[in-house]
Amino acid sequence: MPLRSAFIHAAAISIALAAFSRRAAAQILPPPQTSGQIVINEIFYAPADKTSPEEFVELHNKGDASVDVSGWFFSDGISWKAPPGTVIPPGGYLVVAQNPGVLRSLYGVEAKGPYVGRLDNEGERLVLRNAAGAVEDEVDYRLGFPWPTTEGAGAPRAPG
Repeated sequence: MPLRSAFIHAAAISIALAAFSRRAAAQILPPPQTSGQIVINEIFYAPADKTSPEEFVELHNKGDASVDVSGWFFSDGISWKAPPGTVIPPGGYLVVAQNPGVLRSLYGVEAKGPYVGRLDNEGERLVLRNAAGAVEDEVDYRLGFPWPTTEGAGAPRAPG
């Protein structure tokens, strides 16, 4: 085999092996990890006035870096998707409200929303997913003593 042919043949084998190893690596790599920084921090599900749409869920960034939550959504419990450009700063909070205007007028709290649905006063499972659909946090809250009674990835969790 002439030297030029051998070099071309070796280059073709090298390219094929590199392509194969990239495919193999892509198949064995674990799925991306969730941030773990954003948690469901507070759930206000039972206002005193049952006719007032003042329910909310509060998210907290417990990390030391901002997290872009654009496209994140609740898949269980309520239905809401974070709009583009939604960022929670380090140590910051994001309130997702049943009716942001009501929360602003009653408590002076700025909130995103509205979300669709109502929080179940007897308890339910809330699941927060990132834009790729991976679970970032989940809480199964229930009535009971001590409050809150929770189960799931974030249990137990004190209100904050």
